Amino acid sequence: MVAVSSYLLGTLTLVGALMAYIKKGSIPSLMSGGTISIIYFVGGALASKGKKSGLMVSLSASVILLVAGLVRSVITKFEKNVPLGLTFLGLVSTAYYGYLLL
Repeated sequence: MVAVSSYLLGTLTLVGALMAYIKKGSIPSLMSGGTISIIYFVGGALASKGKKSGLMVSLSASVILLVAGLVRSVITKFEKNVPLGLTFLGLVSTAYYGYLLL
């Protein structure tokens, strides 16, 4: 299940990064979203091989996503949906992977 969720989150972040680039031409969003999605994909690959390190890698990507979403939410004064969505996704996935580590 960890591998599936990591692959799903990796796909979501990659699609979001591509959408930001296509819509706004945002290279920073493309680079950061692409990097986070790669981290999720690596976590999923490790988890699919039964390695606990896959869980740690996916948790790391979730924490990065949470922090990035929070920073962007604060900058936009919690008025924009995309940063709030990133924060929510990061929070839920961090809680999920953190719970699995207990």
